[in-house]
Amino acid sequence: MMALLHTLWKSISSTFWSEWFWLPTNVTWEQLENSDNGLFLPKVGDIIIVLPLAVLLLVVRKLFERYFASPLGQYLGLSLTGEIIEKPTPNIILEKFFLNNKKPTDADFVALQKQTDSTRRQIERWFRNRRNQDRTKTLHKFTESSWRFMFYLLIFWYGVFVLHNKPWVWDRSLTFKGWPYHHVPHDIFWYYAIEAGFYVSLLISVFSDVRRKDFWEMVVHHFCTLGLMFTSYIGDLLRIGSLVLVVHDAVDYWLEAAKLVKYIATVNKKWQPLCDILFVIFFIIWIITRLIIFPVWILYNTLFLAPSYFGFPPLYFLINGMLVALQILHIFWSIIIGKIAWNAINKGEIEKDERSDSDIEVSGEEENSNKPEFIINGSHNLRSRDTQQDMVNSHK
Repeated sequence: MMALLHTLWKSISSTFWSEWFWLPTNVTWEQLENSDNGLFLPKVGDIIIVLPLAVLLLVVRKLFERYFASPLGQYLGLSLTGEIIEKPTPNIILEKFFLNNKKPTDADFVALQKQTDSTRRQIERWFRNRRNQDRTKTLHKFTESSWRFMFYLLIFWYGVFVLHNKPWVWDRSLTFKGWPYHHVPHDIFWYYAIEAGFYVSLLISVFSDVRRKDFWEMVVHHFCTLGLMFTSYIGDLLRIGSLVLVVHDAVDYWLEAAKLVKYIATVNKKWQPLCDILFVIFFIIWIITRLIIFPVWILYNTLFLAPSYFGFPPLYFLINGMLVALQILHIFWSIIIGKIAWNAINKGEIEKDERSDSDIEVSGEEENSNKPEFIINGSHNLRSRDTQQDMVNSHK
């Protein structure tokens, strides 16, 4: 059995690493071995550096969020508990129903009233508070965005520093010239390694981070990004790969900055104009980088210019397949951003991230209440003082 598995693995490995897949005609792996001629060519074993970098970034992130981002968010008025109206009283019957249906119908309310000997108002409040208990707190979002903002900001400008003097950045005819004998400088290697480590860390943390409506799209995005990075590294296509990275990083930190200010604006409306300005900047850079530079400069290069240098090895179709998938995601997210921009034009300010669940629910009776005095506890959290007293009384 072990011999069979070994033979199968050897067959799969030899097929995967076959020269017809990775290399142009008449080029062999032996010709790409590193020697003492000063030319460094990428090797599969180099990828192992990504794992310790990912772990290091996760540790740095936890320290950054705990000792910098979280205290900063609380200083600016965000709170761990300020957004939850109140903790629902334990109720086995309602909890069992909640696990199957979070929003009861009128018929469900009638049945639950009989089973719990409670009023409809009390049951509505219990469900509302129970749903709010599952909502992610704004401070948590703030700390996550703070980390991403800091990383994207630093890595983008590091990428600009690394790439600004590379001739193939400005002349796309040099992108594939001489492939696959492209020397990998140390600065490009570490730029790639740090980026790959970051995306591995995101792929690990995405399951514990704030879950948004495009959760699976983000998982696909991370896999595509890592697939592109590893494939382009092994195939010595770091020139086009590094261009993809810097184009993506150019817009990401503006998005995170706008989200950070929006979270602060939920407790201090004075920050809203800055949020609007940052969103406009982000939107302009997004259009330029994701919908113009990426398809016109990069995707056109890989789809139509690359074959003139090395033909159509299977690697060509793999790389372009993942790049096209990224462009489809760009279009998908552009629609979401367009919706936010449209809301901003109609309502005068940037609304919440369309990918997020609503942070706090407000019942119709409270939202339409004609009582004059309200306590405001974060975004969309309005409660009259009379209603608060009712809530206290309902638990006596």
